[in-house]
Amino acid sequence: MIPQLEWREPLWLLLLLVPWLWLAWKKRDAAAQRRKLSAFADAHLLPKLMTGQPSAGAAARRNWPFAAAWLLAALAASGPYLVQPAPQSEQRSGIDIAVVIDISPSMASPDITPSRLERAKLELRDFVQRLHGDRMALVAFSANAYVTLPLTPDKDAFLYFADLLDPALVMRHGSNLPRALHVARQTLQGSQSPGRAVLLISDGEMHNARPVQSEITRLRAAGIPLFVLGAGTEKGGPVPDGRGHFMQSAEGMVISRLARPQLESLAAATGGLYSDLRNDDSDWEKLFAGLRKIEANSYASVERARHSHQLFPWLLAASLLLFVWVGARRTEVLVMTLAVPLLALPHDSHASPWQEQRALEAFTQGDHQRAAALYRDIGNYNGLTGLGASVYRQRRWTEALTAFEQAARLAATDEQRAKAAYNRGNTLAQLGRLDEAASSYEQALRLQNNYPRAAYNLTLVKKEKALRMLAQSRKEQEQKKTALILSAQDKTKMMNTPDTPSRAGSTKTETRQKMSSLKENAQTLLSNRFSAADKAPGILVVEDEKPW
Repeated sequence: MIPQLEWREPLWLLLLLVPWLWLAWKKRDAAAQRRKLSAFADAHLLPKLMTGQPSAGAAARRNWPFAAAWLLAALAASGPYLVQPAPQSEQRSGIDIAVVIDISPSMASPDITPSRLERAKLELRDFVQRLHGDRMALVAFSANAYVTLPLTPDKDAFLYFADLLDPALVMRHGSNLPRALHVARQTLQGSQSPGRAVLLISDGEMHNARPVQSEITRLRAAGIPLFVLGAGTEKGGPVPDGRGHFMQSAEGMVISRLARPQLESLAAATGGLYSDLRNDDSDWEKLFAGLRKIEANSYASVERARHSHQLFPWLLAASLLLFVWVGARRTEVLVMTLAVPLLALPHDSHASPWQEQRALEAFTQGDHQRAAALYRDIGNYNGLTGLGASVYRQRRWTEALTAFEQAARLAATDEQRAKAAYNRGNTLAQLGRLDEAASSYEQALRLQNNYPRAAYNLTLVKKEKALRMLAQSRKEQEQKKTALILSAQDKTKMMNTPDTPSRAGSTKTETRQKMSSLKENAQTLLSNRFSAADKAPGILVVEDEKPW
């Protein structure tokens, strides 16, 4: 990789103008003197009449080293350094699979228990268990298609987002399968060929076949096979209207049926396979027989480490040598010229990139105490983030929280703010402040929509909150049972004892309600993302002509 030149204090580059202004002033001063002396003698006689004055060429030769010294000092003051990105990665071998899930209203049909979509979510758990090193993307579609999760090897994040999918997440309903296949193909554009595939889970309801065939042709040309899991039955089932009833049309109740022939044709056209959704594992065994024939690619889960090479010491050393040489006979000039470049060095020059590199090396080697000491002297965003991570590894949660909060205040981009919020959420979770941790993760997701680690940790925090509520409920039940046993000796008191089982049942109901509320909050965020995608310029949202 080609090193990149960066500047720590680029404003000091303005000092580069000083020697040019100084040389221009000297040239103007010399010209003024020549004009004054020309009144006493002709210009060609002046050099012969004056002694002890250097010629114009000699003066220029003497001034240029001084200008060069100043230029080097100004460059040193700006803190230049070369950055050599060095990828640190974990090698993985597998294929990239874009999973496309139909969330049109017909997927809520109960002809497959409990419904087509809910059953598809359960099937995805079996799907991810069969993956080893593969990456997944999640695309949902109805009248439009939405990248719910970009390519990631994170199985838990994938299942979390898949579990949130529901027809109610979108305001406009349809079966825009062409758009879904187009978005899936775009999601896989950055992947290596031929290690790519699309997995479609749908009942096959679609507007018309012509646009679908165009997308199938593009998939085949790109070498991306389509594997289809058909959700539904040939007999079909009624379509819920979202209000507790089934949809009606002029012909009677709306019945949605599995379009198996169409789905089989689409899969075969790209070299993929089709299978009905089954109760056993035979569906996945059939599809994975084809998926495993795809040549796996070697991927790297990359985290770039910046190796920097500081340049200002060499520039400053060269500048000092030139200043000494030029000003050896003029001490006052030497003192004055040295003062400005030395003062121009940034006061936090100890927090230079090479020190960040030393701190990173200490952190990587597991010497978190030394890394914290080095990061503590770096007052920028990277330094505070590194300090927080170092003390976090030492389980000094309060110090880590302070560092991450300070880093958030210095963050310059949404990406940095999202990372700071994510780190803050991790620390708050360690401190047991789960509500605040969940808020931090949600903030990170608002700043950076595609943040699988934040989404996964948000899931863990919500599960932990639910478990704590359940544990508290059980504790209260045990306390009430103990109180009931102790009061059994007194029949009168026993008769006056409140109905404990009813209270326990009430507590369980409250726990379930809170868990449901947590899921609804996550679905609200996802629904907002889908609504924003519908309003994006150039996007054609195709609503179905069917009752939904």
